[in-house]
Amino acid sequence: MTFGSRTVDGKSILGLLLLAAPRGATLQLTASGSDATSAMDDLSALVTRGFDDQ
Repeated sequence: MTFGSRTVDGKSILGLLLLAAPRGATLQLTASGSDATSAMDDLSALVTRGFDDQ
């Protein structure tokens, strides 16, 4: 996951916090591996649903 010039591993909650991306920021996501397509599809659906925030 990338915000500005900083890239972190999306599996690391600390890394995500260190991005310090404000609400509404544009993030760049990349995935690799055998389940990359599925992971990106799932993330896209989660964002589209508003993170299931009620």
